[in-house]
Amino acid sequence: MHLVNQICEASGGPCAYTGPTMMQTHKGMGVQDVAFGTLVEDLVAALDHHRVGKVEKRELLAVLGPMKSEILEQK
Repeated sequence: MHLVNQICEASGGPCAYTGPTMMQTHKGMGVQDVAFGTLVEDLVAALDHHRVGKVEKRELLAVLGPMKSEILEQK
């Protein structure tokens, strides 16, 4: 449910994300570029499956993309 609320809030919806920060959530998980890229591919596939428009898809990815630096494991 946290992911749903986060995407809803980030895309300008009425939801409020109240979960932990991305750094807190992913600390110690060792997330690297490949895993992050796979997540993005899965998200795009889900958006395509639900026929989300190109403009809306681009806007959502632009909002979520900057979170990458908070998710990847810092070395």
